Amino acid sequence: MRSHVNLWPEGTGASANDERAVWAFHLAARSALVGATKLLEGAGIPSLAVKGAVTAYSLYRAPTERGVGDVYVRIRPADVRRAVRAFKGAGWRVADWKPAYGAFVAELGNVCVDVESVIGAPGLCALSIEEMLSRSTRGLAGTEVRVPELHDHAVLLCVNVFKDKFELALPWALEDARRIGEGVGFDADRFATRARDAKVACIAWIVADWMARKRGSAGWSVARAKLGGPRAPRRLYAWAFRRLEESAPRSLATRLVARVGADDAGMWVEALAKALALTMGSHRPPRHHKG
Repeated sequence: MRSHVNLWPEGTGASANDERAVWAFHLAARSALVGATKLLEGAGIPSLAVKGAVTAYSLYRAPTERGVGDVYVRIRPADVRRAVRAFKGAGWRVADWKPAYGAFVAELGNVCVDVESVIGAPGLCALSIEEMLSRSTRGLAGTEVRVPELHDHAVLLCVNVFKDKFELALPWALEDARRIGEGVGFDADRFATRARDAKVACIAWIVADWMARKRGSAGWSVARAKLGGPRAPRRLYAWAFRRLEESAPRSLATRLVARVGADDAGMWVEALAKALALTMGSHRPPRHHKG
């Protein structure tokens, strides 16, 4: 989802080298994440922290090396409406409600918590939040916040970089994806198997190929080999996406082609229908929304 508040120092006039300021932003984000997690747990809704709130602590020497924007969590699709009610009841402002995507933003103070129930977008990835929760562990930075299993997280980061069309993605999103493929514990065989199970082998190959070509990543080069070697699982699709992503990343054609990235053609109908619903502005606030 689109970032609402940037907690990286450039957004406040502070210097990027001011480690104390950066650390203060990380603390604010972590506080919001812990509060959101406890609130959801109290409503019987398990949640999972993903992206920057996790990678800042797992992929960098110090969290302050990584910029912070919104806080991102994932919950099961069946829990979305209950989650909205829980946040509203606790005094959080609920905004950017997208029923077609099972997603919304909860705001408290100057931090936004992006709550989503799928990976990437509906119909794009078959890895479910339920499955991710089953392999998750607790203990992010001394808290009880759940974090994904490493290869589940790699799939999620891959799909998000692909969805955001690489050069349009935030710099730290690209850096997270690069680092997770080169980090301790990353197993290219396990990742390839997880990607195939999630119906995103082609997406994963496209990302691995981009990382190997553009960032010189040895880890992603190995992953690319495990996913099919020099040839993508869906060669024509990978060629078409690459051409569009490089020449017209913001075009409608590129956005639509990106939506049919799943390996399973049966998922494309949902992906395109949900994308169309979002584009046409069909999302409306739930009945309990007052803002």
